[in-house]
Amino acid sequence: MPNNLAGMLFLLLIILKETGLTAACSSSCSSDCDCSNRSLSSGPQYLPTSITRLNLQDNCITTLAQSDFSRYRSLITLDLTSNQIANIDNGTFSNLHLLKYLWLSTNKLTNIQVGTFSNISQLQVLSLFSNQITNIQVGIFSNLPNLEQLSLGSNNITNIHPEIFSNLAKLQKLWLNSNQITNIQDDTFSNLPQLQYLTLHANHMKNTQLSTFSNLPKLQELYLHSNKITNIQVGTFSNLPMLQVLSLGSNNITNIHPETFSNLPKLQRLYLGYNQITNIQVGTFSNLTQLQLLYLYSNQITNIQVGTFSNLPRLKNLQMQKNSLGSFPTRELSMVPSISWLGLQNNQMVTLPPAAYEILSSIPTVEVYNNPWQCDCRMVGFRQKMNGSSNFENQIRCTDPLNRGKLLKDINPEDLTCDPTTILRFEREKAQGQPSIETDDEDLEYEDVVSPSHRSHALLTEGQNLEDSSKEGYEVPSIASSNIDNCQADYQNAEMFECEPIDTHEYQSINEMEMENEPIDNDSAHDYLTLI
Repeated sequence: MPNNLAGMLFLLLIILKETGLTAACSSSCSSDCDCSNRSLSSGPQYLPTSITRLNLQDNCITTLAQSDFSRYRSLITLDLTSNQIANIDNGTFSNLHLLKYLWLSTNKLTNIQVGTFSNISQLQVLSLFSNQITNIQVGIFSNLPNLEQLSLGSNNITNIHPEIFSNLAKLQKLWLNSNQITNIQDDTFSNLPQLQYLTLHANHMKNTQLSTFSNLPKLQELYLHSNKITNIQVGTFSNLPMLQVLSLGSNNITNIHPETFSNLPKLQRLYLGYNQITNIQVGTFSNLTQLQLLYLYSNQITNIQVGTFSNLPRLKNLQMQKNSLGSFPTRELSMVPSISWLGLQNNQMVTLPPAAYEILSSIPTVEVYNNPWQCDCRMVGFRQKMNGSSNFENQIRCTDPLNRGKLLKDINPEDLTCDPTTILRFEREKAQGQPSIETDDEDLEYEDVVSPSHRSHALLTEGQNLEDSSKEGYEVPSIASSNIDNCQADYQNAEMFECEPIDTHEYQSINEMEMENEPIDNDSAHDYLTLI
């Protein structure tokens, strides 16, 4: 008996399941009829005439005829996605006066006749995504005054006539991505006062006209990535007061004028990755007080100028990985304390100044791996600050021959040494005052100097050597530790010259050195020495 009962229950479940599936696409279905994936070749004629939603996805329909939907006058939603529709007869939707949502995506349409959508004035959403449309005729959308969303992405459209969107006063979102568009004519979008979202990414545009986006007062998101844009004219984005997202990544941009983004007070996200930018001019981002995300990765940037990130009080995410940065932008990053995610991996940085530790340790997410870190005396100050509390300490892996493969955190600071054959460079300078230390790095204090290979300037009075001007507890070697020989210029006649040190203690101070058999000019008030 138990076995018989189990068998009967199993059979009942099968019957209920089959009945339910049939009811979903039959005369007994409710207002929402699901006829998807049934190998239908045309619109079914046996459904209740009062239905409001009809799903015909994933069928085999090739042509839409006027008789297919004429009996379903209450339809609000019609989904014809993923069929094989190549033709739509005029009048197909003429009786669907209440229709608001029409999906024709992923079909085989190559052309849309004028009048196809003429009697569905209540339509709010129209998707023609992923067809084979090559041309949009003027007038196709002229009778859709309530249209809010229009998708024309992933087609083969090459040109957009300026009047195509002229009667879409309520349009809020427009997809034109993944087509073959090479140029957008002036005033194409000028009659779309409600437009908030516009994507033109993955086309073949090389430039944009000054007036292309000039009359879009409510535009919030603009996507232009994955084109072939090489230059952006100043003023292109000047009349977009509500813009929050601007995507310009994956283009061929090499230079950005400082005023390009000057009139975007609401901008929050700016994407400039995967271009060919070599330099960011000071002032480029200075008016973007609402900016939270800035992507500069995968460019050719070699240096970040002081002031580049000034006046960005809300910046949280800064991505500069995969560039050619040769030094850590200490001062620039100190101006943006709000950062919570910093990407500097895959650059060309070789050392980190001590001041970099405080900056990096204050940022929750840091990526600095895959840089050619040189773990020598220049890293002593930074290494001494490491305490194992920050994850980025596990990313600094040495590439110099002596410590290749080791993590900086695992090396004793006393073992971070420099090659004694470091080049010395001298400059002559007239000055007054006591001995002092100046540096190329404005953030490098006297206490941070670790010689001989740390790049620093030591200004010495006549007769004094580096050892005399050092401070207790810091290693600043004297001239006597490595003699100067093989100078490349006459000290009397050159502003700068390079010499190669040799390992001898013959000379005890600058006065006593001889260069090219010429004595140093003792009439000079000061001599300027640079260790590099």
